[in-house]
Amino acid sequence: MEPVLFSLLLIPTLAALVSVVSAAERAATEFMQNGRMPKLSTQQNPVRRWTRELWRHFDDLSRLGENRDIPKALGYVICCLTAILGFAVMPVAPPFDVASDATMIAPAVDVGVLFVLAMFGLSVVGKVLASCGSRSRDLAVGRWIVLAACGLAVLGIARSSGTWRLDVIVNEQEQTGVWWLAQQPLGFAAMLLCLVWMICGITAPQLGIPSAEVVGPEGDRRPGCGPFQIADHLQLIAASYLFVELFFGGWHVWGIDAAPSSNGWHTLRWTVRFLALHLKVLALLLWLVWLRFVRLPAAQTDVWRIRLAVAALVAAALNFIVTECAEQYLASQPLVWKAAVGWLVLTIGLAILATFTKQLMPE
Repeated sequence: MEPVLFSLLLIPTLAALVSVVSAAERAATEFMQNGRMPKLSTQQNPVRRWTRELWRHFDDLSRLGENRDIPKALGYVICCLTAILGFAVMPVAPPFDVASDATMIAPAVDVGVLFVLAMFGLSVVGKVLASCGSRSRDLAVGRWIVLAACGLAVLGIARSSGTWRLDVIVNEQEQTGVWWLAQQPLGFAAMLLCLVWMICGITAPQLGIPSAEVVGPEGDRRPGCGPFQIADHLQLIAASYLFVELFFGGWHVWGIDAAPSSNGWHTLRWTVRFLALHLKVLALLLWLVWLRFVRLPAAQTDVWRIRLAVAALVAAALNFIVTECAEQYLASQPLVWKAAVGWLVLTIGLAILATFTKQLMPE
């Protein structure tokens, strides 16, 4: 019964997260335009801003039926459904006791991570249907590059842990007390670059203009505008859940184990672990919004996205090579030695990148 209840709560939870991210984007855009954050007045407090964004999204959905462009509408449906279907195997709550599975529809699927990546791949079909022209083909190629980078990054974890099940990966991090961030730094860097690539493709909010009527800078209605803004946010949220569960321990909190005890204390520990997972996801989303709209306001260009996609693929390929070498030549060594190889390669790569960046910077 618990998986069914959590599944019914999934849609309103995702709607709330999309609205919070949209409100944060508009606040960041307003900060960049006016040089200050919006005042917490009666008309601009966070609750009213979040409620306004939620209503804006429902209005965008109602306008979708007025669109006579069937391929675009079908593309939107595919993009949204693939993002939501990824949660079928993605655990959104820890198991209540050691004998049960993590709470979701089908958390015990052996190829859970591959299923989520397959849903991300199908979303490319929706993007292609939604737009046409050379630019849409370039975006599709970029999405396939990012998807390949995600697959290679996750392959390192599957190679080391021996499983594709997301709940087992999170439980293993909880049992050892070591997140895969420490063991797979190159995979972490690759997935993080993929997340930055995804949020850099989200169109900046146009203040004072209804989102359904926003037109891209090139005069075309980009998939990131209007209803497709919701689909982009859903895919970003799904990728953020996957990222947190793979590299940040999911619901694991140090000092809060899963051993059963008295019912009251066990319920409290379950609640803390449940909140920990969602607070990690929310913090990651808000950091991505801050990075995109405050620190990298010009990162929407195609050149930026190409660089991010290529960097993610390079980091993921290095992670695959390092993981294979570590598993082959350091199989009998302690875990710290395997992790040290990845951190060493990542440090060398960052040093080379910093050197080339300094040389290319104007005096």
